[in-house]
Amino acid sequence: MKRFVYWFIVIIGTGFILLTSYNIGEKLAVWHNSKNMPKRKITVTMEKTKNLINDYKDIFQYIKFDGLNDQLKLYVVFNKLQETEKPDSKYTCEDAFDKINDIVETNFVCENLNQDGNISSYSYDIVNKYYNELYGENLNKIDYNGSKYFNEYFKYSNKLDVYIELLNKYGVITNKEVYNYYDVLNKTYDNGKLDVEIAYLTYEKNNNLFEYEINGEKKTFENESELEDIFKNNKDLLSKLTFKYEKVDKNYILKEIK
Repeated sequence: MKRFVYWFIVIIGTGFILLTSYNIGEKLAVWHNSKNMPKRKITVTMEKTKNLINDYKDIFQYIKFDGLNDQLKLYVVFNKLQETEKPDSKYTCEDAFDKINDIVETNFVCENLNQDGNISSYSYDIVNKYYNELYGENLNKIDYNGSKYFNEYFKYSNKLDVYIELLNKYGVITNKEVYNYYDVLNKTYDNGKLDVEIAYLTYEKNNNLFEYEINGEKKTFENESELEDIFKNNKDLLSKLTFKYEKVDKNYILKEIK
């Protein structure tokens, strides 16, 4: 009788263990293959974030006062373009425009001064490609008048469907050496939308000193290695911008800066 009870307990116990193990394994398999399985949180690295913001680093102060207008957008486009694409040098001013003397742009003219006697140009298609990657829309065929911010002007030629680089009438003009130092305060990424808040310090180089202004007070420093401490000590007083991106395919499209 005792042996019977013993084997009964063994059989029942073994069956219970096997059944329980099966049920647990089945539930684990369902959990593993279901949508309820915890998903790895997708984010945007700080390196990628700063690479996006760096496209605008030279013009933070202009964006703050003028907003991201068409000309500042085109500054970013042509800046990236000139870093990566070699301009065409196959047209003359006469090819591009019907009447050269009708090009009335303050301080800028079209002149055939390249080494081969032509002008520098970029096709609309290549300019629009960069514009579309940055802003998610096609570029209206407008001139890039960067004279307000920088010493450059690209005029659109309807005849050739290209952007022609105009030259300053008075030669090369050296712009004031103005820089921006910034850091990311906050960034969030959710459902393909990336928001980045930055604070920045604008400073100038005058002779052998650097100069910046906070709350109307101008201050100087000697070495750019001091910037990190200056930034930390004045972070709450610095100008701020928030960049709003949306991920479309592989590109982060800038939708707004405020």
